[in-house]
Amino acid sequence: MLSSLAGLEGLISVGGDVKINSSYNLVGLTGLEVLTSIDGDLVIGSNDVLNSLMGIEGLTSIGGDLIINGNDALISLTGLDNIGSIGGKLKISNNSNLSHCDIVPICEYLSNPPGEVLIYSNAIGCENPPQVASNCGIQLACLPFGSYYFLKQSDIDSFDSLYPGCSDLNGLVLIEGFDEITNLLGLQSITSISGSLLIFSNDSLIDLSGLNNLKSISQDFRVEFNPFLQTLSGLQSLDTIGGLFSIDSNPRLLHFKDLNILRHISGDFTIIFNDSLEDLNGITNLSSIGGNLGIGSNDGVLSLGGVEALNTIGGDLYIGSNSQLSDISQLINLSTIGGHLIIMGNDLLSSLSGLDNISPNSINNLLIRGNDNLISCEVQSICDYLSSPTGSIDIDDNAPGCNSQQEVEDACMVGVPEITEEGKIFVYPNPFTTIEYKLTEPTHIQLSIYNHLGEVVKEAVSAYQLPGVHTYEWSAERLSEGMYFVVLRSGDGVSVVKVIKQ
Repeated sequence: MLSSLAGLEGLISVGGDVKINSSYNLVGLTGLEVLTSIDGDLVIGSNDVLNSLMGIEGLTSIGGDLIINGNDALISLTGLDNIGSIGGKLKISNNSNLSHCDIVPICEYLSNPPGEVLIYSNAIGCENPPQVASNCGIQLACLPFGSYYFLKQSDIDSFDSLYPGCSDLNGLVLIEGFDEITNLLGLQSITSISGSLLIFSNDSLIDLSGLNNLKSISQDFRVEFNPFLQTLSGLQSLDTIGGLFSIDSNPRLLHFKDLNILRHISGDFTIIFNDSLEDLNGITNLSSIGGNLGIGSNDGVLSLGGVEALNTIGGDLYIGSNSQLSDISQLINLSTIGGHLIIMGNDLLSSLSGLDNISPNSINNLLIRGNDNLISCEVQSICDYLSSPTGSIDIDDNAPGCNSQQEVEDACMVGVPEITEEGKIFVYPNPFTTIEYKLTEPTHIQLSIYNHLGEVVKEAVSAYQLPGVHTYEWSAERLSEGMYFVVLRSGDGVSVVKVIKQ
């Protein structure tokens, strides 16, 4: 086991990184006395008995990051006193006895940070950037590169005094208090976050009041593992999320109240494992999602009420394992997706009504599986996709009527006569402009065109005609894209041909 750095006495410079990690017997840095420069990062982490940085006093420059993390016996940064420049970020964290951080290089760094500042979970005196700055005689404004860690209620309550006038936050914002944080009321001055906002594992938080003036989050917004969070109240000003929006494992969350001005999410929107959520009411103006929409394993969700304005999804649409979900009709205005359409494991869902208006060309692959009561899949988007698929098809283990691809295709042809062997009918080109048919005897004929639902969209010809070959010219321009059936009824019988308008 490494207990000293003896043998490195001649080391003057390092062209890359220096990492001194997980050395359980190392108590000091003696052996690096002549080291003057590190072009990369200096990382000193998880050294259980390291109690001093003495031995590295000759170091004058670090080209990359300075990271001091997880050294429980360390009480001071003395030894780094002669560093003249740090080129990257500064991270001092999880050193439970470290209380003396206000050495000259750290103070100079904080006076004009050239990179991200991460100071948290150390002893009093080195708990956060403003505390260290205060010991240096510096008053911090906003950190130019972030980030902000709120790990205790006092971090929330003292925000305005620690960062006076700071409303636009750069970098990561982490709110992770376990049972330490009860409210966010001290954050009312924040109006924008240019990084991500993570609200994780706050056992005593019941709502988000305090974020009332937050208008935009440039990257991800994740609300996860908050066991007593009941509402998202407090987000009434939020209109833009530049990354993903994840609502995950908040078992007492009831609704999305106060998100009513949110119109666009640039990344994924994921709603999973929220057992008390009954619907999505509160996001009534959300019209577009740049990534995937995933709604899964929410055992209390009954319907998708709240998504009526949703028009566009840039990635997959996944609705899965919502044991009480019986109604997805609120998706009726959804017109395009950019990936897979996946409906699986929703035990009470009986119909896909609501997916009617999705453009079939925007569906890459189709998976409908394991929905025990799903009997009706023959909505227009599904029928049109099956008539001209652009990817894979997997339909099985649902209720009769939607238990296989063939069953759904058959249901899509409801109202169209069965094909018989008598008579001849040709359509060309396909998509069609000319219908040609052959009669073998004088007869009354009826030429009709049906859509996939069996509805007549055109009665082309109804007349008495002589034997021979007949043609009918017409334009299908006004018909929407999809599957159609041209049906000829005559004394020769009934002939049917399937055509696709693209």
